[in-house]
Amino acid sequence: MYRKSKVIIAALLIAGASSANASLVNFTVNNYGPSYGSFSGVDTNANGYLTQDELTSFLFDRVDFGHHVTLATLFGFGDFNLITNTWLPNGAGWGGNGAYFSWNGGGNAVHSTWADVSTTIAQLDAPNNVPEPTSLALLTLGMAGIAAIRRKKAA
Repeated sequence: MYRKSKVIIAALLIAGASSANASLVNFTVNNYGPSYGSFSGVDTNANGYLTQDELTSFLFDRVDFGHHVTLATLFGFGDFNLITNTWLPNGAGWGGNGAYFSWNGGGNAVHSTWADVSTTIAQLDAPNNVPEPTSLALLTLGMAGIAAIRRKKAA
């Protein structure tokens, strides 16, 4: 039982120390109107990039061309570097990779062969790498209480 308790404590400490940051990015396709959009997500693996599977929202509208792209209709998405504010045109769409983003099954894309895209990070939540001292203290007190009760029962 003592070994099991150590494993549980270690797992809780690791989980409490995990790091991820949420971001909101606004973008402009400068030579396409200009047209505007935004996306947000959480860098769940804390590698400094937002990828398509980490997005929580996406919106791009170019009403006069009938383009309305949401997270649900997004087909491909290039990785976004949160550290350098750089959108990599490595998303699928429009005949292969090279898209900033694509929709319509990849038939429509804002592609690196013609698009001039600029980005602004509107919100970047810093990762929280340090667990709260109060939470750790309460966890420690709780585990010590459990250990004391077990010792008392065993005696």
